[in-house]
Amino acid sequence: MRPIDIGILIVVAILLLLALRSAIRHYTGKGGGCCGCSGGSCGSCGSDGNAGARGEDLSKKAVTAGTPSKIMRIEGMHCANCKKSVEKALTAQNGVIRADADVDRGIARVFYENGVDDAKLQEAVEKEGFVVKNIETVV
Repeated sequence: MRPIDIGILIVVAILLLLALRSAIRHYTGKGGGCCGCSGGSCGSCGSDGNAGARGEDLSKKAVTAGTPSKIMRIEGMHCANCKKSVEKALTAQNGVIRADADVDRGIARVFYENGVDDAKLQEAVEKEGFVVKNIETVV
């Protein structure tokens, strides 16, 4: 075997190992807070991504009419576990009263008091492995 062939084999082996590692992290729920589904109906958790809307207790606080809110456009949510991860990350931020994520629409609505820092909201969601496209204040 020529040295170039050995080099190519080493590179291919390294790429395969990295791909395998990434797949294992994703399907064991360690990559972005997801249980490993690929969108739509989830085979791993048996959910369609909006279980919280059907009575699952997510410890949501009540909001009143006129409570200020923001709409966050988020990429990467696929299932109920993704929804829970986003809501948990947002409600952990100072000033956030409640967060409602909608997997199908790719958004989260954040209800808050006394103002919240958009950068901190974005950081919290992205730390969970999702991508925030934009944040709009609702009046």
